[in-house]
Amino acid sequence: MITQLGTNDRLSARHIEGYHFQIQIRFEKKSVIFEEIKNLDLAVQKGKVIPFIPKAIAESNDKNIMIAFLKGYCDLKSRIAISDGIYDKQKGIYSLLRMGISIPHNAQEFLDEFLGLLKKIGIEKGVSATDPSRRSRENLIRIDVRNVPYELIGTHWRRILLNDFVSYMQK
Repeated sequence: MITQLGTNDRLSARHIEGYHFQIQIRFEKKSVIFEEIKNLDLAVQKGKVIPFIPKAIAESNDKNIMIAFLKGYCDLKSRIAISDGIYDKQKGIYSLLRMGISIPHNAQEFLDEFLGLLKKIGIEKGVSATDPSRRSRENLIRIDVRNVPYELIGTHWRRILLNDFVSYMQK
């Protein structure tokens, strides 16, 4: 898929290896968008941009702005899966399902800022994060699905699953 961005810049996306997608943006020489990106002074490590929370969002007190950022990130980098659940051996069921949010392992500051943003919108209970010093791959923030506001989960199937599971857990 190739998309025109309203300039001569082009966006292409392709599906690779199971659930992974590759997104490329090709900027023209005098791209207004690329000039704006260069002004952001992004931190780069090994050719990759280190994720961050924009200052305007991190310093905002507007819950809707913070939720919009979190929702966008969660749509890209979250999952609801058995591997994030807690299995109750005595009952023979999963007694807790958690939403897993991936955070790159080289982004400790981003992990801390993300947890801070969750706290600012009132999500503290049922939140845990991996210890970056003990992992060599992505870090995870896990949130008990009963504590995730409905508006934070973006896609329709996740809303259905979350709603059904929360109802199950409450019963």
